[in-house]
Formats: sequence, structure tokens, C-alpha cells
Amino acid sequence: MLHDSQTDLVFLPKALRLHFPRLYKSLTRALNAAQVEYQEIPRTESKTRLWVRDYMPITVDTHGDLAQFLYSPDYLLAPRYKKYKPDMEPIWDELGMSPFRYEDITLDGGNVLTDKRGNVYMTDKIFLENDFVEHKRLLAEFKHRLKARSIKIVHWDKSDIYGHVDGMMAIADDGTLVTDLSWEYLNFLRVGNNIFMAQLGEPSDEPAFERIRAAFPDCTVYPVKYVKSLTRLGGGLHCATWNTAKRAYQNIKVFKPSKRHPFNPFDKDAFTEDRLRAVVEYYEGKKLPDEEWSAFNRAFEAYWNDLWDNEGYFSFWDMVHAIHANLARQESPYFHERGRVSGICNDMMDYLMSIPHLIPPANSAYEEDPLPEQDNAHDLPF
Repeated sequence: MLHDSQTDLVFLPKALRLHFPRLYKSLTRALNAAQVEYQEIPRTESKTRLWVRDYMPITVDTHGDLAQFLYSPDYLLAPRYKKYKPDMEPIWDELGMSPFRYEDITLDGGNVLTDKRGNVYMTDKIFLENDFVEHKRLLAEFKHRLKARSIKIVHWDKSDIYGHVDGMMAIADDGTLVTDLSWEYLNFLRVGNNIFMAQLGEPSDEPAFERIRAAFPDCTVYPVKYVKSLTRLGGGLHCATWNTAKRAYQNIKVFKPSKRHPFNPFDKDAFTEDRLRAVVEYYEGKKLPDEEWSAFNRAFEAYWNDLWDNEGYFSFWDMVHAIHANLARQESPYFHERGRVSGICNDMMDYLMSIPHLIPPANSAYEEDPLPEQDNAHDLPF
């Protein structure tokens, strides 16, 4: 997971400028002084879109690997809070982003902090929100998906309904946990070696600033005024901002797929040539002609859409047969060799079945042992 010291780009909700103008002015003035670039997130004009940290993806690395977990916290389950759950697809589209969607696990962005060594901290509220899986397996999934060295669990003080680790502590560069300040101060924004910290207009401001300066000796601390307008609503500067690396954001926009999860096969909108290419290239280690990829991509997409719509049987040979038949209907000169298509389909099947917690649609199965060659030959279009 990307450490804040590796970030150099900040995204702000439009609600900050529209509804908290004095705070926005103080924050952007500090960002400008630190020469930190910032942008606004589209479709975030409403105050209900203010807490971008929680619902935006987590930047895993600078290659453009974004992890989007399910944003469905227990404190927003009541129908009247539905408006606080944004429709992320239009936001991603306007930002040109394609996160890897892990909607099998619930996690708020405010409940994730990492130190410089790659250890990720979360509160034990994750076990309550994901009680369908044993703790050991859940931690293993988070470690794998966030590329973490380890997952450290912090006890959740249940007087705080949110259970977010970014309101409980900060992590100094030497790994020391800073917990002896009010959450309003701890919930600061760090970008590179710049820290943007709440100034509350209280006697506690200066001691808090000195504590953070001592914990982060290589950082410049910038005071931000009028943060109380946020803290009265239950969040702070970290909650209302989202930071990443410019390099990561550029890679996200051009989509350079991760070798771990080039695409989510259970997202019907995920079938683009680039994403499909990444899967097969990973296994085959070679590129194929563009015309060949285009034909194969259309064939696979047709197969998957039919499977999804009809809740069909998800087997290896069904995939091979369906893709062969669709290629024939395209009158494509490519992939006429059955062994070649079978090899690619087999690589894809192994990849699909290796993704934790992702299972095919209902009434589906995976045949580990394919039928003998001669038993299937009469079904082939070639």
C-alpha cells in the first residue's frame, strides 16, 4: 500500500469549496505554499459526498493498482443514510480510473493506515463488518490485496461509531504510534513530507503541533484553520481528502494492469481488450496480433454475457466450445487451432478460479478434469 510520503497529488470534494469556503481557502493556501498539486473530485457537490477518504479507492502502488472495497459501513445501513453512499461508476469514469473491485469485503478508507515498512493498521471493526469469514483468512486477504508486509489490528473503542484507525492514531516515520492527541489533530493530511494539520484556535494547538513536529522531524507542518466546521460533523482533514501519487494516477488513467488482478471477471463492464490482453499475456508471455485479440475479446464477452444472463453452467469445455462457435460466427481467420484456444481458455480459467472469494454466477461449476478429446470433438464448429 502506498505510504503518504510517496504521494504528491491531492483530490478534494467539491463540497469543501462550496460549503466550507473559509476552510477550503486555508487548506488550498497551505497546499500552494507546499507546492502540492490538487484537483477536485467530480460529482461531490453535496455535503453527503464530503468524506471522500472512506469511499474512494486505496492506492496500492505507483503502477496504478487501486483497490476498491465495498463501502457499506454499519453506521450507514439505515435507509435515511443511503444518500451518503455515492454512485462510484460516474466518478471513476470522469476521473478516468478503473479500480479493482473487491466487493466481497467491506472496508472504509478511513480504517487503513500504513507505515513506511509496509505494515497496515486497521481496527478490529473489520471483523464485525466481515463476520462471514474467519479472522485469519480475512487478514490474509487484506495483506494480499494491499500488498502489505503485515496487518496490524488496533482495538476499536466502541464509543466511536465509525471505528476508523485514522481517528485513533498517527504513525511516525520510525514506526512509533502517536496516540496521545485529540483525534482532531491526529486526523491530519500528509502529502510527501508535508503535513496539513487542524488548527482549532484552542490552547492545545501549539502543544499538538510540537508533538507532531517531534514525531515527524523530516516534515513541514502547515496549520489549517476552520477545521472545526468539519469535526462538528464527525470528520477531519484526512477524512475529507484523498491523496495519491501523480505517477499512480497517470498509470490508472492509461490502465496499466496489475499482474495480480488484471481485471475483475465478474464485472460485466470489465471486458476491454487491454484487460483481457493482460490476463493472457501474463500466462503466455507473448503478444498476439490486434485483430486476433479483438476477435477473441468479442467471443469471450459474448460467452460471459450469455452465461451471466442465463445463469449457465461454468465449465472449461463450455467456455472453449462457446468461444470457438462465436469466432466461427465472426468468420474470423484466427484461433482455428483448437489446442491454441483451449490453452488460452485454460489459462484464463485457472486465473479466474484463483481469485479469492470470487465465484461464478449461480448454478455454475468448474470441471477440474476435462472430458477426453474425442468425446467433445463433435461439438466443435471446426
